[in-house]
Amino acid sequence: APLRRTIQLAFNVADTHLSYHPEWPAVLVQQGIVLIDDSAVSVWADRARLFESTVDRLSVETRVNTKGQITLALAGKVLGPAADGLRVLNESALAGTVGAAFADWTATGSLETDVALRMNISDKSVVPQVDVATRWRDVDLLVMPGNLAVQAVNGEFAYSTSRGFRSTALTGELWGETVTASLEQSRRA
Repeated sequence: APLRRTIQLAFNVADTHLSYHPEWPAVLVQQGIVLIDDSAVSVWADRARLFESTVDRLSVETRVNTKGQITLALAGKVLGPAADGLRVLNESALAGTVGAAFADWTATGSLETDVALRMNISDKSVVPQVDVATRWRDVDLLVMPGNLAVQAVNGEFAYSTSRGFRSTALTGELWGETVTASLEQSRRA
């Protein structure tokens, strides 16, 4: 009687790679908890790693929706080198949106990122909902092509599925002068 069966498990995990979707980079959970309650799976970790960055308060939840499809929700805060931010742009599902625009860029400095991802794993036709807010701290960028060095970049840069890319209070130095930038992505008609 499948409707009468239930499975509940809880695991303490350490140094475990969490691959939640083939188009997104895996996370190394340094210490966390995995809860399984029938078809619902929860992973919580106070500390994890993404590339060279630290992930704080990681939460990954899968559920089965009313259509019987598996959905995923991920949230966390990432602290680390700005180069990891470029890696995510170039090595995740976001690469389909940004193309090769950031492929040859390099970055040094610190990056703080808040991430929220919601997606339907069962139905790839459903567009993932991504919200990423980054805070740049003294980041040096080398924009290629063009060999354009922008130094001491500070401010906020964000991406969301609904609004695209945008920036807030983005400043830096270019050719020895202070510059401010405002970025907002417009949708093609």
